[in-house]
Amino acid sequence: MDAGTSAVLAGGIAGAVSLGGTWITYQQAKRQTKSEAQLQLREPRKRTYSDFLLACREALNALADLREEETQEADGGRIEHTIDQHQPVLQRALAAVSLEGPEVVSDAANKTVKAFGDPLSVSLG
Repeated sequence: MDAGTSAVLAGGIAGAVSLGGTWITYQQAKRQTKSEAQLQLREPRKRTYSDFLLACREALNALADLREEETQEADGGRIEHTIDQHQPVLQRALAAVSLEGPEVVSDAANKTVKAFGDPLSVSLG
């Protein structure tokens, strides 16, 4: 093999290696971009779910605070008043969850808010 052929072969091999490296780098960047996009989609959903759970916890704690220490019972009027106070916050949080989805989570959130609206279904124990 003469020097010219060797140079062409070496250049071809170097080009192929460079092209392979570029392709691998491209694939890694593509995976990274996709991963970052998925994370950006998850963060608002996570925050929405967290806000909903916080609103539920605050409503439940407010209801639990109504119990009399001795009897472990609460006055029905005070329960209704407390539910009425927390209902707007729960409804706003529910709307946000419904927008974020998925449907199974939205359905569960709807059932939860509905349970808060029914004083007989709320367990203070």
